[in-house]
Amino acid sequence: MKASWDFGPWLGRRAVVPSSLLGPFSGLKYHWDWSEDSFAPALTYKHIGWVPLRAVFTFMSGILESGAAKPLPIRDYFPFRESIRSAQGRALGAIEWAHENGKKFVLLELPTGTGKSAVAIAAAQWASSWGTGAYILSPQKALTAQYIRDFEHLGLVELRGRASYSCNDFGTNCEAGASLRGRDSSLCLRCPYKAAKDEFVSRKMGVTNFDYFLAETLYSGQLPKRSLLVLDEAHNLEQKLLGFTDFEISPFSLHKYSVAIPSIEDGDTSAAMEWIEERMIPAVDSFVSEIPEEDVERSDDRLKAANLLRRMRRFVAGNQAEWEFWGDKKSFVFRPLSAAKYAGDFLFSRAEMVVIMSATILDFSAFCRAVGIDKKDCESVTVPSDFPVSNRPIFYRPLGSMNFRNKSETLPKVADALDKLLRSRPDRKGLIHTNSYEMNSILTRALIAAGHGSRIVTHGPGGAESAIERHFLSSVPTVLCSPSMTEGLDLRDDLSRFQVIVKVPYPPFKDPYVTARRLLDKAWYPWQTAMRLIQATGRSIRSETDFAETYIVDSDFGEFRRINRALLPGWWLAAVTDVAERRPVGAARSDSEEQQRRLL
Repeated sequence: MKASWDFGPWLGRRAVVPSSLLGPFSGLKYHWDWSEDSFAPALTYKHIGWVPLRAVFTFMSGILESGAAKPLPIRDYFPFRESIRSAQGRALGAIEWAHENGKKFVLLELPTGTGKSAVAIAAAQWASSWGTGAYILSPQKALTAQYIRDFEHLGLVELRGRASYSCNDFGTNCEAGASLRGRDSSLCLRCPYKAAKDEFVSRKMGVTNFDYFLAETLYSGQLPKRSLLVLDEAHNLEQKLLGFTDFEISPFSLHKYSVAIPSIEDGDTSAAMEWIEERMIPAVDSFVSEIPEEDVERSDDRLKAANLLRRMRRFVAGNQAEWEFWGDKKSFVFRPLSAAKYAGDFLFSRAEMVVIMSATILDFSAFCRAVGIDKKDCESVTVPSDFPVSNRPIFYRPLGSMNFRNKSETLPKVADALDKLLRSRPDRKGLIHTNSYEMNSILTRALIAAGHGSRIVTHGPGGAESAIERHFLSSVPTVLCSPSMTEGLDLRDDLSRFQVIVKVPYPPFKDPYVTARRLLDKAWYPWQTAMRLIQATGRSIRSETDFAETYIVDSDFGEFRRINRALLPGWWLAAVTDVAERRPVGAARSDSEEQQRRLL
């Protein structure tokens, strides 16, 4: 329990005082003593009788000035106090220093294996000791589940979206159950989602995913402000924020809202704004108003239309010069060029202090510009990886350019090299980053034709999770082939002993949004590429004792490294070895420390 005292004219400030420090005054009852000319409040407690509140304030002021109410050092809240690593100590010190010096933001670049989650939970417990607690956000549900497995015993609770909870009244999930219930207040009285949300609000430490938190903040607003917000794996924070501002309008949607398909040139945001304001907003507004809230069957249509309406109004109310508009064969797309205008309202306003963590912030200036952080209000820390270089070798083995003009010539060479690689490692699991579904299809067909069908695990759009599960559970030395597993995947130990990067992961060059961003900020394109590249190489080496070899076969990497060397961390570059054609390459150290020499 903590009591909040307004010292008003006596101390001129507000202080939060632990009830344990109130001593004999902890059971006080308030009343107003109108007999005094100053109308000063007073209190009563058991045998003390009426005591002027001014006297208690004087007593409490002495306690506060003596420093008795100061929180313990942040290191005292570290969950593994006997084993704080140097990098973790630096991160904790930066958070504490920023708080003492009134800075709102702390940016921590902590490589894989640094123990970011332990830093996050220490900061959350520390903030709970002096303030209203902390929220920890992660981009993936698997990571929030890991937080709960590791730190639930410390009082951490998790909150997920409605669809993750089972509705007993209707035999479905709580999201569908809420729609089926309508306004019938006699149903869903013991809703597990509501119970989980109530507990999440009442506790001082909670973990959830970015998508749920942003949706809740924007559309419901029932989560109270906290003292600290920790954003884990936040290198894609800008994209997460943009996902709650951009919108698409398909021909099917136009038909549903009875709006004719417009004739607007790509990039003409003025004409697009006029069309949205004069045609789309009135039509969608009318559509929403015509569906009663109690209409269960059409509630999903109503919610989607209301969401589109909010986004269109945000576009109209903003500066259209800061948006990009284009049409493709499927829909009209509207997207802000930066999340800087929205990060504060959507996210940063939810806490007094924000800690942002990732292994790949890389360009701190570009990151701050992208999400609207004033560098003067920010403390930044970057630490090197403490994984042995011998356990994480990266072999640059150029087989040819994989750009649009040359990939058809290079792909057969890549397929042949992958065939040889899999044959030289018949007993090891691995990962192949194929960059696109087109290349994924070409390379997996070639590997299956070469006799590796029993080992290849791949997927189409939306099938990544099931492919990962098959790879995890298989007793066969399977090899994951995927264009979408460059981050958020933990292939520790024998789940992957080698990985191949088929193409430097540039954002799609001809994409209208990418083109507009490149023109707006020249540093953005190489920064995004470097983040994707380093994230990809980190999927298979997850601890100090883990080991795996990485191959980069796209010859365009050489030029990218030369031009953008300053972006790439020194600890990462130290692991890169240029390998001449047909030259044998050294594998990572095995458990017995025996050097395995194999040919790609």
